[in-house]
Amino acid sequence: MSSRQKVIDQKKQELANERTITVGELRRWLSGYPDDAEVIFGCSLDLNPLVFYRVKNRGPQGGFLASIELTEIDDQFAEEALRTEAEARRALPSMPDPDPTIEVQRDQVKGMPKKR
Repeated sequence: MSSRQKVIDQKKQELANERTITVGELRRWLSGYPDDAEVIFGCSLDLNPLVFYRVKNRGPQGGFLASIELTEIDDQFAEEALRTEAEARRALPSMPDPDPTIEVQRDQVKGMPKKR
């Protein structure tokens, strides 16, 4: 890695740290919204939608550092979803609508595309 790249990487980390927020700040910013308000995450530089993936604790043992992870819905992701949906339709005569009250992480659903 070049010395220039090291400087750039260090600056990227500094900029990311300046934009870190706390859970309390996020709660205050969202406090005016009802619980059922939808949240969107914009898009990538390639204009692909970003969607919620999971929240994971990345803090040291016994500590807390909430990592809100997003995934990008790109062409490959959509193609994999279409393929798995087609395979599911062929395997089962009919599938009931999903129960919206059941929440699972994408990687817990067999056959769903994994986060890259």
